[in-house]
Amino acid sequence: MLAISSALNSGGYCDRGNNNYCYLLSLFEQKIQQIIDYSLTTIILLNQWAQIRT
Repeated sequence: MLAISSALNSGGYCDRGNNNYCYLLSLFEQKIQQIIDYSLTTIILLNQWAQIRT
């Protein structure tokens, strides 16, 4: 996901007064990353719990 904002930045998109959009995009990317991290943690914990039970 981080490729999106870095591609926009390298194209000079964020330098032309579109900082608001780039800021929102980076927040969105951080939120996506948190969701992915949380999901992976949940899957790992469920796997460990299943192994303990069997």
